[in-house]
Amino acid sequence: MNKINKFIQPFYGILKIFSKFIFASFLLVFIFFILIISIYLLDNKLNVRTGKYNYPIYSAYIIISESMVPKIKINDAVINFRIENNKIKIGDVITFVSNSPVSNGITVTHRVIDIVKSSEDGDIAFRTKGDNNFSPDSSFVMEDDVIGKVMFIFPKIGYLQNFLSKNIIFVFFTIFICVFIIILDFFKYVTKKYIER
Repeated sequence: MNKINKFIQPFYGILKIFSKFIFASFLLVFIFFILIISIYLLDNKLNVRTGKYNYPIYSAYIIISESMVPKIKINDAVINFRIENNKIKIGDVITFVSNSPVSNGITVTHRVIDIVKSSEDGDIAFRTKGDNNFSPDSSFVMEDDVIGKVMFIFPKIGYLQNFLSKNIIFVFFTIFICVFIIILDFFKYVTKKYIER
């Protein structure tokens, strides 16, 4: 019994530390998502109450073109925050719904290269360009088309999204987590049993 106990004891310590780390990580991610969802829902409720439609307070998109290379590459994720249009400056990277004939209705992330007044009422429009493009976008971005300003870039997240979006991979990942929990509980049970003896 003592030989088995001495063999299991080091693994139990490692598994205990690892399980605490995994639990803490999942808890932090859970709290983070609850916070994000709460802010999102409160913002939507405020929009409904005021009767004014706004794009979400934050949004995320996976980049699928090379127009912003090297700053933003294909499969990078951009996190946008909605800000007042008068706070957008030349040089900022924004995400918007394009109204150009080439990409009408498509969500685009490009850099602001100029800001102009679009009417006598003080409305403004943005001239944008991809860092990797030779010429500016063919049409101005109007205020109502701006989704938000890019605040964070997470490299290569698109690969993870593509990986997890496949059904077989998702099932395998879920089974792996379940098997890991079962093995962890088994080690806890066996170690506790032999330590008590």
